[in-house]
Amino acid sequence: RYGNRRGLHVDSMVVRGPVRTRLEDLPASHRAIVTREPGLGDEARREAAREVIARFARRAFRRPVAPEEVDRLMAVFRMADDRGESFERSIQVALSTVLVSPAFLF
Repeated sequence: RYGNRRGLHVDSMVVRGPVRTRLEDLPASHRAIVTREPGLGDEARREAAREVIARFARRAFRRPVAPEEVDRLMAVFRMADDRGESFERSIQVALSTVLVSPAFLF
């Protein structure tokens, strides 16, 4: 203590967790969307993400999804993934893009 002041100030705090590393550790609602483990390595993660994102987009848009549409959604996934986000969070960001798409809304 410094006189009447305490000398400690917390401006912000971020808590993340729990960290889930296996598909079976996810809630059932998540397992219905993320149906595949990401695997090891960037290529395996991106392949698993493409499968999950394409499946979700096809169901949300109620039609076949063009490869170019999946490529655009994968670009969103890659941005989050490259920032160091978890596989699950990177998928969430890409799927949020599907949900605000005019193809879904209309």
